[in-house]
Amino acid sequence: METRTAKVKFTDKGHLYYIDNKKAISVSAYVGSFKEEFRAEEIAGNIVLREQLPELYVKSSEKHKGNPYEIIKELKGEIENFDEEVKSVIKSWSEKTQKGTDLHNEKESQYLEQGYKISPFDNKKYLIPDCVYKKNERKDCDNAPPMSDLGELPEGYYPELLIYDKFQNLCGQADEVYIKNTPVGKVFDIDDYKTDGSIRTRPYYDKRFKRFPTFKFPLDHIQDSNLFYYGLKISVYSRMLSKFGLKRNKQAITHVNLKTGKEKRYPLPYYGNEVKLMEKYFEK
Repeated sequence: METRTAKVKFTDKGHLYYIDNKKAISVSAYVGSFKEEFRAEEIAGNIVLREQLPELYVKSSEKHKGNPYEIIKELKGEIENFDEEVKSVIKSWSEKTQKGTDLHNEKESQYLEQGYKISPFDNKKYLIPDCVYKKNERKDCDNAPPMSDLGELPEGYYPELLIYDKFQNLCGQADEVYIKNTPVGKVFDIDDYKTDGSIRTRPYYDKRFKRFPTFKFPLDHIQDSNLFYYGLKISVYSRMLSKFGLKRNKQAITHVNLKTGKEKRYPLPYYGNEVKLMEKYFEK
């Protein structure tokens, strides 16, 4: 019987994962494949028009019943460098993403130096195991699992834990995983930092198609909010860890406001049914 363990690594350049030297799928791309297309230029174009032509934008919006495509079609000629302005807005989104990445790296470095973290799940102190520091000494990649068999990970706190499923050719990095020994075996809690402008329980209403966006089949019964999207990702991480014999306990995301630094935690359920549907219908 083929073993579940493999040689796994991640490289920052290109944001690439490899399982036994074969390029793997990231959890973000995996879950993202079930989302509808993000119409970046259309959204950015409406932001530009709303900010620079507020009165005309309101009139056009009333005329076209909020249809963003028709609003852009009517008003884009009113702004001389409209296309450049749209590109600038999209670029600002990338800059915010980089700030989020910097925050992740800053927190990881802080706790690695400290050697422990107090878990927000049970307020107990979790030490960082030696295997975390040893894997950080590798020169052939930017991240890797502390050990191939994730089921053998000792009790402790794991920042940026690289989780994988060899048989699905799937990899991802969870910001914070807490593992503890219990009478029923090793149990884990999992948390991820998010720096979106806001965390939404419902998506924005799509005035062009006159509906709330949903995920694609077989998840088309669910509205595509970023809270549910992150819940799916964390549930995939939990599913992969469970396949190594670890027992799932609690999961959450922590939203960080980049302007104020304030944090708010969102406990999340385990979306087991949806995770199994994705496994069944994902097209590689």
